[in-house]
Amino acid sequence: MKTRRLLLMTMLALLASFHATLMAQTVNISPKTGNVISAVSYDDEAHEANFGGAWIHNQIPLMLLTSDEATLSEYRLMAKHANNVSANGSGLRVVSGANNVKNHMTLSLPKGYRFTSYRIVMSNSDQSGVNTTFREMKDNFTTAITSVSLGNHNNTTNEYSLSRTASSSADMGNILYFLQDKGRGTSYVDIKAFEITFECADPFTETLTPSATIASGVDCLQIPFSTCRTDLGQIELSTDKGYTSLKYDYTKVRDLPAYFTLYDKDGIKNDGSASPSALKDGHITTIGNYYGLKNDTYYIEVPTDATAQGDINIPLGYRITGAKIHYTNAAPSSAIKLGDSFYITDGNGNYMNANLEFTSTPVVWNSDADGKVWTGKTYLRANWKNLSTGYVLETTNKNNASTFQIDGTNLYFQGYRKHYISNNNGSGSFSGTLAVLVSTAEAEPSSYTVKLYDKDGQTVAQSADVNANNANGTLEVTGLNND
Repeated sequence: MKTRRLLLMTMLALLASFHATLMAQTVNISPKTGNVISAVSYDDEAHEANFGGAWIHNQIPLMLLTSDEATLSEYRLMAKHANNVSANGSGLRVVSGANNVKNHMTLSLPKGYRFTSYRIVMSNSDQSGVNTTFREMKDNFTTAITSVSLGNHNNTTNEYSLSRTASSSADMGNILYFLQDKGRGTSYVDIKAFEITFECADPFTETLTPSATIASGVDCLQIPFSTCRTDLGQIELSTDKGYTSLKYDYTKVRDLPAYFTLYDKDGIKNDGSASPSALKDGHITTIGNYYGLKNDTYYIEVPTDATAQGDINIPLGYRITGAKIHYTNAAPSSAIKLGDSFYITDGNGNYMNANLEFTSTPVVWNSDADGKVWTGKTYLRANWKNLSTGYVLETTNKNNASTFQIDGTNLYFQGYRKHYISNNNGSGSFSGTLAVLVSTAEAEPSSYTVKLYDKDGQTVAQSADVNANNANGTLEVTGLNND
């Protein structure tokens, strides 16, 4: 008898926890509350003594990053760090480099936090040689939200203030963007005071989908997610541009990863914790964008800590406030091959039909050993703009049909390179998100019951009978407060 599995995709609503009795915090950014760390930056960066690429708070996960470029990382923080910030008495000093180089800054908190206000008091430094405008920017660094001109650069007495308060919970988010704007020349600005307020009550949603293929099955699985918290890596004593200091290498900076834990009772160890083991033929596998689960009870836990580079343990505080389960009926665990029938799906419960549209209606596609793929009287055909760029069409003439191949759970045409069938804004294409093949080899009637438990772990909050008439659906529970 072939093994059947229920396929699940999970979305969790999360909330950060920080000093649980306090929802709002006020923090000052200064040498007293944090430290400036030097960066080993790009080759021709002028690294002034005592300047660094990052300021890091001593206690909370608050970080200021500086750069000579507007380029952002995948996680929307400065990607190419430059040493543009230094301690200056009880405040900070920032520099916007020579010629047309400008200082770009991100001030960030992790996911689940949000800024509610900021106030910066500043003046021209006696080193400044050009007039400066300090701006809060949108993340494209081309549109200013608010700004203040610091007047004539020779006037170092006057103080100027830039401030803003969030107009709604969706206004500021967990990252602020600033630009030290000026003309040709070098700008130095002394920050006399920099105060921010924030809350750790900004819920966010994580979609838990497989990041790697698991064919043989496990009893416990770690699922990564981005924290939007910067891991600078190793900080070591080094000399750069003739300046010796403790430095991090900006090319090794990464987002601090954390991991959800998905497990069943066999994944619980003797000490009561759950962690991956070498057990094979467990109940948890992956099939396309889904987790394949055998009949059992499963648990998901949020991470309580993360490991930074150098095996440094970083405590985290997140709790689950809601969960949504997307389910679809099982496919066999055996690999799909030419000659099989299958669904061409987007991995989210939609199926490609004869018009190459992804809809919620299941449509069976057939294949033969020669690689012809069809549904009804419609065959798939590849067409070409040039040697490397193609697009997918349909034809009712088998002689015009193209020869396709299968790579795991993906369908492709071998042209100048492999062209994979994908979902491009709801249409079948050779570009977009890879389509996932789901086998119909076990299409005979079968049924499961999916249960989603409430916060007490005992009461069933939602359930669904999954069968041929209800092959796909969603269960959702809110009002959770679990870690």
